[in-house]
Amino acid sequence: MVCRRAFIDSGWLYLLSGLGLLAVVVLLPAQDAMEDLRWQEQRLHAGVKREQERVQRYGEFIRAVDLEEPIVVERLVNANLSLGDPNREPVLMRVSPNRGDVFSWIEPEQVHLEQPTRPSTLLRRLLARPGLRPWLLAGSALCIFIGLLPPVWKAEDEQFDDE
Repeated sequence: MVCRRAFIDSGWLYLLSGLGLLAVVVLLPAQDAMEDLRWQEQRLHAGVKREQERVQRYGEFIRAVDLEEPIVVERLVNANLSLGDPNREPVLMRVSPNRGDVFSWIEPEQVHLEQPTRPSTLLRRLLARPGLRPWLLAGSALCIFIGLLPPVWKAEDEQFDDE
């Protein structure tokens, strides 16, 4: 009676699954943290761009007031003193609560960036649990250890192979 050995050692399956689980347990939280940092970076860049635009608009407004440009002076008089040319008919009426607020002319628009959503997978939910990550690391280390163990052959199998 001749016994054949398996074509693929089952240790490889344990080794590969342990390495895959180890990679996921280590890399998935790092990837999530990196995505959060990228979103924060985009948000900060948008804020810096808005502040630069704001400084530029305030500088233009101060120059226009210093040069006493007629349009700016007229707008300031209309906004703050509620005075204006009685013969002039308004073309557009501004319907907003801050009609007389000078800053509403100058301030740039607010930029709202939505935080990207991550797909809800089983691994993400497992890794989000507080005490489960060390157990997953230990399980992956155990699979790697089992995969690295040498195969065990019975002494009977060696006798049949010699004959």
